[in-house]
Amino acid sequence: MKKRVCSLILVLAMLCALLPQAALTASAEVYSGSCGAEGDNLTWSLDTTTGLLTITGSGAMADYTSADTNPAPWYDYRKAITAVSLPEGLTSIGSRAFYGCTALTSVTIPASVTSIGVVAFFGCKTLTTVIIPDSVTSIDNYAFSNCSALTSVTIPDGVTSIGESAFSGCSALTGVTIPNSVTSIGNDAFYRCTSLTSVTIPASVTSIGDKAFGYYYEYGDQKIDGFTIYGYPGTAAESYAMENGFSFVPPCAATVARPMPGQHPVSRGLSGDPDVFTVAVVQYAPVKSDGSLGAALSETDVFQPNQVYRAILVLCPVGNWQFSRSIPVTVNGVEATFLLANSNNGRGMYCADLSCENPFEDVTEADYFFNPVMWALGHLPQVTAGVDAAHFGPNNNCTREQIVTFLWAANGKPAPAGTGSTFSDVPADAWYYKPVMWAVENKITSGMGDGSFGVGQPCTRAQAMTFLWAAQGKPAPASMESPFSDVSSSDWFCKAILWAAENGITKGVGNGLFGVNNTCTRAQIITFLYKAYN
Repeated sequence: MKKRVCSLILVLAMLCALLPQAALTASAEVYSGSCGAEGDNLTWSLDTTTGLLTITGSGAMADYTSADTNPAPWYDYRKAITAVSLPEGLTSIGSRAFYGCTALTSVTIPASVTSIGVVAFFGCKTLTTVIIPDSVTSIDNYAFSNCSALTSVTIPDGVTSIGESAFSGCSALTGVTIPNSVTSIGNDAFYRCTSLTSVTIPASVTSIGDKAFGYYYEYGDQKIDGFTIYGYPGTAAESYAMENGFSFVPPCAATVARPMPGQHPVSRGLSGDPDVFTVAVVQYAPVKSDGSLGAALSETDVFQPNQVYRAILVLCPVGNWQFSRSIPVTVNGVEATFLLANSNNGRGMYCADLSCENPFEDVTEADYFFNPVMWALGHLPQVTAGVDAAHFGPNNNCTREQIVTFLWAANGKPAPAGTGSTFSDVPADAWYYKPVMWAVENKITSGMGDGSFGVGQPCTRAQAMTFLWAAQGKPAPASMESPFSDVSSSDWFCKAILWAAENGITKGVGNGLFGVNNTCTRAQIITFLYKAYN
């Protein structure tokens, strides 16, 4: 009898040794444990009834090297995982973290993550969408390999490398956006992506691995029929296309300012990618009622209201490549088409008809803000459009983040140098993140002093003028004698307002007042910007 009892205990011990090494908590269908790298505080919990895997804590996730010897702690339950919740504060997704989670349909990666490990989502065959934040700088080898239901992916600004076979086998993938930050794309990165028929590769990419695009396997390596690469002449994109026999098409889309009544048609360089165009001259000619063109306007002529002009762009691309096609573009929200007029030794002439008609019902030529609004609409890049297609909203109050965004656009939308927000109310995925970070880096604002920027707070006239003054380099006013009774030499905004008054940017609100605490409206801030930049 004793032998049988001992044998039974031995069998039970052996069975226990084979059970998953996860801690069983209060419910028989909830498992939990730790998953952080050494020294980092991350825990996990899986409810097998709902299929939700929840990661909590902060820091880096541990790397897992093998399904046999070092699997993710939830690996044995991987087929039950239908959703994953990842915390803000997670800095990296470990290697093989979600390997083989075949029921996982979507995942949102928080903005704190900077890297996605090797084979992190390999074989997640039902994963259809992935949101990758701007914080990620690298996508490692095989990170999303064999995610066969993944239909599209946007690789964010900040990613510098796409690893070997990172998206190989994503057979449903129809589109991919590669940002200018990427410099290298690994071997087989998009191999066997049979639904992907074209890709645009920026000039920043200097290294493209073997069979990175345009190939699949069927009794040997095969090329995807009609695969096209859009890229810049003289770059790795063109070399890859030529070496592999793919079609290569250089980019030629453009954006042109809408003519503004009463202003001069000064020829200027077109805002575009310097890797594509070395020269881009804009000329305008009026379109007559019979469709023919009048004489091109000189720099002393002015645009007339409700007249249609033809914008003629002479583009001088890099290299001596030639092409012939229509080019669809968007001109400040209005669709237009540039037609190739001639092409010779890499030079092309394009034209499109643009009207200087005012699109806004609440903006008339009699308004003090008419020209400023038209300027903001036609600026390259556009400073602001309306609140809808027919209304500018001149009397709408402006918030602090809106005004900083206008200012950022008026300065060409430069990319901020840093990648981390200094304000509690400015998340990295906010539409105003880059404008605010640029403003901080250029000492235009330091926020509200309590760790916040003041998102959503109405911006006062004093604050708006100080932003504008700081963006101009904080020039000293010629005199500290204030023309406004509500502005004294001891006020923090004094120099900004005096400088603005001296330069004709503002005359105040009347009765000897500047209106320092009045909320700044859209019409006012656009007028301030227009006068400062013109």
